[in-house]
Amino acid sequence: MIGPTTGVQLHGADLRVPLSQLDVDVLRSLLDTHKLLVFRDQRLDTSQYVAFCRNFGSLISFPSVLPNHPTTPGVHLVHNRDRTPEPDDAGSWHLDASSLVTAPDYSELRAVQVPPVGGDTVFSNLVDCYRRLSPAVKESIEDLYTTHMARRRPIDRQNYPAVVRSLVQEHPRTGERHLYVCFMLDPVVVGWDRSSSADLVRVLLAEATRPECQVRLSWSAGDVALWDNRVLLHYGVRDYGDSPRELERVLVTARPQDFVEELI
Repeated sequence: MIGPTTGVQLHGADLRVPLSQLDVDVLRSLLDTHKLLVFRDQRLDTSQYVAFCRNFGSLISFPSVLPNHPTTPGVHLVHNRDRTPEPDDAGSWHLDASSLVTAPDYSELRAVQVPPVGGDTVFSNLVDCYRRLSPAVKESIEDLYTTHMARRRPIDRQNYPAVVRSLVQEHPRTGERHLYVCFMLDPVVVGWDRSSSADLVRVLLAEATRPECQVRLSWSAGDVALWDNRVLLHYGVRDYGDSPRELERVLVTARPQDFVEELI
């Protein structure tokens, strides 16, 4: 276990070996319960890693601020190679690619190279966060929608109009109610003025970043992490200076569309 409600470490598995359907079903069940699975001490190459990822859905390929893998579509590189800073989204609380019309169900990272100290990833459980809200707050946000818009580059704003999603979701597999909000994307509550919207977002961010809702993953080279991107925010901690850090990211969707959505 990594935390009381979030995260479990799996030792001894060899992800190079193809999974049976029973294996996949067991891992999905573990994901439903723990939200985050960490496979330690793996010896995968990129193609083997992608084959493992495909067990959980179709790979999502899209123009990202992260560089693409040179030979493998659908794999994005998270690195500070040549002292190039990682994109700002690593160092803020976010869901992966929630601004896409078909948002990822699951996110996966493989640690290729990690710094000697630091470079952890912190996760926040949005199921736990929702449970901790007062009944009055739950009632006030029940029917709200927020925007998810890629804003950093003009090409993003041009090609990816804002997607509107329910702030409170019901998980399609577990039935658990949870928040669905990406703080990195400066969410705005639909129909609210900017000031009131910002006030609510600050309240939710304070709840989501409570230590009681969080777990911290310290990486070792070869580790593979798989998590439910619908219910876990994450944050890449930048405390490793110029030390090399490289991970491979894959996003998958299990269904064509997971949430009721519309474009504005």
